[in-house]
Amino acid sequence: PDVALRDRARQEFMAELYASEQLQGAEGDKISGYLTVESCRYNQNYDKFRVQGRMGESFVDFWFGRELLVGANLAIQGKIKRQRPDKSTQLNFVKIKG
Repeated sequence: PDVALRDRARQEFMAELYASEQLQGAEGDKISGYLTVESCRYNQNYDKFRVQGRMGESFVDFWFGRELLVGANLAIQGKIKRQRPDKSTQLNFVKIKG
């Protein structure tokens, strides 16, 4: 069933996440680089899209005002909001360059 497929995909993602490297930097540091979009989901409560992606070997996520295509490679800049224990990094003030 669909539930089993979604659960397996989530478990595989979490295994990749825990095996990844933490994005280098401290909270408040400005970063820039290339992002590969892994997922982009709309949230009605915030009227924004939750974007998850990779920057090299690191996983990042942030809220964005418009939908981004999964698999797209984008040049971004932003600030590190939080370094999480699961090795993911939350960004804010994200802008797409170029």
